[in-house]
Amino acid sequence: SDGTVDSFTMNNGLPNNSIRSIAEDNDGNVWVGTASGVAYITPTHDIKRPDGLAEFDDENLLVQKLYCDTAGRIWLCGSLGGSIYYYSGGKFNRFTGITKLENPVVRSIAQDSKGAFWFGVSPHYAVCIDGTEETVLDVGHGKQPGTVVNSIIQDSHSNIWFGLDSGVAVYHDGGISFFDKSNGLCDNNANKIIEDREGNIWIATDRGGVQKLSTGKFVTVSMDTTVNAICEDTTRSCIWLGCDKGLFCYDYLKSSFIENDFTNFCANIRIRHVGLTKDGSLLVSSYGKYGQILIQADGKISYWNKEKGLSGDMTRVSTFCSDGKL
Repeated sequence: SDGTVDSFTMNNGLPNNSIRSIAEDNDGNVWVGTASGVAYITPTHDIKRPDGLAEFDDENLLVQKLYCDTAGRIWLCGSLGGSIYYYSGGKFNRFTGITKLENPVVRSIAQDSKGAFWFGVSPHYAVCIDGTEETVLDVGHGKQPGTVVNSIIQDSHSNIWFGLDSGVAVYHDGGISFFDKSNGLCDNNANKIIEDREGNIWIATDRGGVQKLSTGKFVTVSMDTTVNAICEDTTRSCIWLGCDKGLFCYDYLKSSFIENDFTNFCANIRIRHVGLTKDGSLLVSSYGKYGQILIQADGKISYWNKEKGLSGDMTRVSTFCSDGKL
C-alpha cells in the first residue's frame, strides 16, 4: 500500500518460479501454486511449505488451481488424476468426494451461493458436490475431442458459467447454453470469467483479447413523433407513451404497437403526461380539446376541459383484453 514492491522467487523459498495459481486465506496468507509444488507467504512475508502432500508422494505436483472456500480452507488441484486436496488441521488432505468419474483431473473449482462445490473435470465435465449429492454435467461443446474447464463462476442470477477451451457454457434452468465464435464469442478458448458489479460478464480469452457480455443492451423503438411521457402498465403488459401525435400503446411482450379505442380517442392530440393510479386507471394529460383524461380500469373514459369544467362527459368502451383488442 506504500508503493514498494517485493519479489518472491526460488531464491527466498518458492518451490518454482513458474506461478500457476494464487489464493489468499482468511488469515491473510497468500498461497502460491507453482509448477513443482505449493507454498504460502505469511503477512510478514515469510515463505512456508505446508505439510501433508508428502504422504501422497505429491509434494512436487504441478498446481492447476488454488481456491479458498467459505470455511477458509485452501483447495489445491494438481495435474494428475486424483490430485485434489484441501488444507485442514494444519495439513493437506486428499479429497475423494468425486466418485462418478474415475481418476478425475480437476482444473478449476468454485462454490455457489448455497455452498455447493463445483469442479471442472477433464476432459469436458462439471461435477457438483452438494453435501452427499453428486451431479455430473457434460459441458463439452463442438467437435473438439476434449474440453478443458478453465474457469467456473456463479453470477448474480444464480447461473453457473464455465470457461472452456471450446467456448463458454452456461448452466441455467436445468439446461446448458453455449457461446462460441459462431454466435459472437471473440475466441473459443475462454481462460477466465468474472462478473462485475453491474452484472456484466467479462471473458478473458486466449487469442481474442477480453470480451464483455452485457445484459444492459439498448433496444430502440423508432417513432415519427416526439415522446413526452412513458408509463409502464404491468396489468395490461404494455407501455403507454404520451406523444405529440397522441397516446400510443406498446406491447413489450410482443414488441409491437397496439391500436385500440384508447389510442383512437387520443389520436392526433398532444399528450404531455401519462400516469397510472393505484386502482389501475390511466391519467392522460393532453394539450387539446379533452384536457385531462381518465381511463378507468373497467374501460370507462372521462375527461375534464375548460368548457365542461368538472362535470365532464362519459364515454363507455369495452374491457381491455390481454391481446391488445377492445
